Amino acid sequence: MPKSSRRKDSKGRVLKTGESERKGSYVGYQYRFTDPITQKRVTIYAKTLNELREKEKEIDSLKTMGISYTSGNTSFLAIVEQYVETKRNRRYSTVKNYQYVVRKISNSPIASLPIRELKRSQLKNWYLELQNNGVSTGTISVIHNVVRGACQAAMDDLLIPYSPAMFSLSFLKNTAKSKPAMLPDQQKRFLDFLYTSKRWRKRAFIIELLLFTGMRISELCGLRFEDVDFKTQKLSINHQLQKKDDGSYYVSQPKTEAGNRIIFMSDKLCAHFQEFIHSPDYVKTDMVIDGYGGFIFATGSHKPLSRGYAGELFAEMVNDYNSNHPSDSLPLNFTLHSLRHTFITNIVNGGVSVKSAQYLAGHSNAQVTLDVYADSNVQQACDELSSLYRKLLD
Repeated sequence: MPKSSRRKDSKGRVLKTGESERKGSYVGYQYRFTDPITQKRVTIYAKTLNELREKEKEIDSLKTMGISYTSGNTSFLAIVEQYVETKRNRRYSTVKNYQYVVRKISNSPIASLPIRELKRSQLKNWYLELQNNGVSTGTISVIHNVVRGACQAAMDDLLIPYSPAMFSLSFLKNTAKSKPAMLPDQQKRFLDFLYTSKRWRKRAFIIELLLFTGMRISELCGLRFEDVDFKTQKLSINHQLQKKDDGSYYVSQPKTEAGNRIIFMSDKLCAHFQEFIHSPDYVKTDMVIDGYGGFIFATGSHKPLSRGYAGELFAEMVNDYNSNHPSDSLPLNFTLHSLRHTFITNIVNGGVSVKSAQYLAGHSNAQVTLDVYADSNVQQACDELSSLYRKLLD
């Protein structure tokens, strides 16, 4: 085309094929092209010619990668919802976390933003806003993991050329609260209080078992008679008993293979266990859940013990203890999980090897610097725990 016949804008600048200047009620520029992936005609707009050409560069870049420009119009919220839908067969607690993330995003200022336009800075600013509104770093980490997975899925589907969620959360303030643990003398005073309390002595063994095995509360709730070997003094941990919001129970497997483990019981703990199940006050349950029956721990209404119910009882135990021991009170954030933290603190401080401590706690990962220790096995872990109990209890 001769130079004299080239189209120009009102400032005399030559317009490329597909470009045009808009006048009237909307002043600006537009670019029309055929998307080579979808074969659809597309129009994009910009206030200035420079802005329009920056968008054209983005379109050309996407073309070279085989990515459709229009595919990135899907909103950030819709991308996350599509990703979460692929996870609907996960564990109940995991699905609840995903649903929580979707609710958080739906109320965010970036929910309706096209995924193509989502920037790292916008995600980071939203995370900072969440933290300023009291959301913990742990919860933001859960949100970020879901967002990162959704953005990666969008990349895999050729919706976006890169993930805006590929960054660490090191810029956030560490709001994690220290996890309290009882000192050895306090552990003894607390258990003595429970065993001598008219109100709590029937439940005291449950606390003792958690304190000296480090079991997760859902693992204890799921413990069955067939999981206990009084002859060898060992507990087999291979499932958890959970409760849904609607009150129904379900059995779940450990999150990782490391959750399947054997835990040794001291002579004293084993004796207290047998006293507990043979006590005239012992309450049992005949409920069968997902093919599992013979649960050891039950409520007064003969239903299996649940984490929520046990947590409420424990909070009352702590309040009663603190009322009777004002100079030796437990912190307000001392929960059932704090018993697990106390157990881990005990065995590490007592000299149990890191690999054995990792095994006994059912952790799938240890710090890399601690993985230099020799591999542990079930018997070694049980032997080390047995030796420690003799020091602490006998």
